[in-house]
Amino acid sequence: MLHDRSHTKENTVKVLVEEVRQFARPLKSVSDLDPLVDQIGEARFVLLGEASHGTSEYYQWRARLSSRLIREKGFSFVAVEGDWPDCYRVNRYVKGYPDAGNSAQDVLHAFQRWPTWMWANWEIAAFAEWMRDHNRDRSRKAGFYGLDVYSLWESMESILNYLEKKIRKPLRPPVRHINVLNRTTEMSRNMPGARAWSRETVKMK
Repeated sequence: MLHDRSHTKENTVKVLVEEVRQFARPLKSVSDLDPLVDQIGEARFVLLGEASHGTSEYYQWRARLSSRLIREKGFSFVAVEGDWPDCYRVNRYVKGYPDAGNSAQDVLHAFQRWPTWMWANWEIAAFAEWMRDHNRDRSRKAGFYGLDVYSLWESMESILNYLEKKIRKPLRPPVRHINVLNRTTEMSRNMPGARAWSRETVKMK
């Protein structure tokens, strides 16, 4: 017996559309986020995903939701899939640190590592400007941080520069630090899981 596959497929699509319609909520204004904000409640961590990278609509709604969480729920730490040193420049800008840049766009265009196009766009620039305005005259400022370290050596350089400013004396060359990372990096290329091999404590004198 032959089945009408096109008819079966059409019915399946109708069922799926109806099921989605039961749970879907339109997003036309910021107030449409109310049900989601209510569900978040007193959560300390909110993880925001996206179905695609680089889609303007996702970026805009993510920024709007993040803004509400910062303003209404007191969140103060925005963590993104971005390189740590580059994102920390954004963090300095949104917190209004001295010599942090003239605009969010200028700071974002300084991104040097992948994925530059994910963060150096007008949606993120607008969100960074909002964060800067929000942080103005506040003692507890919301920050913008990258959790990835694509640029291992640039990240090390940033750490060393920071330590030199705090300790006020040269730390060159921190040979032991670099050797530990070199050995770990080399082993990790040849031995899966070898990154855990190096857990020695480095003491700086």
